[in-house]
Amino acid sequence: MAAKQQQTLYDAYLSLPEAERFLVQIFSLLYEAASKEKALSCWVAAAAQQDEADRVNPPLKKEIKEQVQALIKLGLLVPRHGMGAYCHEKIVDLVVRDAVRMATFEPIAEAIALRFPISDRYPGGPPFFRNEAQFMREVRIAIYREDFAALKQLFDYIGQVYWKSTLTIADAVRQVLTNPLDIDWIDSLSDKFFEVGLTAILQSALSHCEPA
Repeated sequence: MAAKQQQTLYDAYLSLPEAERFLVQIFSLLYEAASKEKALSCWVAAAAQQDEADRVNPPLKKEIKEQVQALIKLGLLVPRHGMGAYCHEKIVDLVVRDAVRMATFEPIAEAIALRFPISDRYPGGPPFFRNEAQFMREVRIAIYREDFAALKQLFDYIGQVYWKSTLTIADAVRQVLTNPLDIDWIDSLSDKFFEVGLTAILQSALSHCEPA
């Protein structure tokens, strides 16, 4: 049932016009719930980094409101009262993988870093992550960039956050790689991430006595 819902949502995403597809990619990389204004700000910054031939021009404020509402109606975005919307968890990784294939991942990731950087806890101190979703946004970007050094550094900070988390690097990599499992995509990863990902998947399967 869950796999069928995932496929139905992803098919709906793939059938979208280019602009709406780009908007879902922005929400998938923002990860935490975000307002349409925040999404539009990222869109403007991302478009500025794209070549003119590849650029997906940002909509007007009225248009993005209509686009977000349409995407919520399709179930691709999920509203969160007072906080905006977020990409449905069933397709969030499928959408990011699509952004990687379309070469829209980096412009969006760089736009997020430019417009919404993580503030320091104090001048020169560690980053201040408001919640686990914001932390996971940065973790996911590092994973999709296959930047193990950045990923390890992020987890060095997890002991200094005020919210509690038992998340590990292996947990994060496994979550991204198995939502859903795509053997061809895993096979395309660097040796380091292939090793970390496969080990995390197998260890989880063993600990739960489930087939990998």
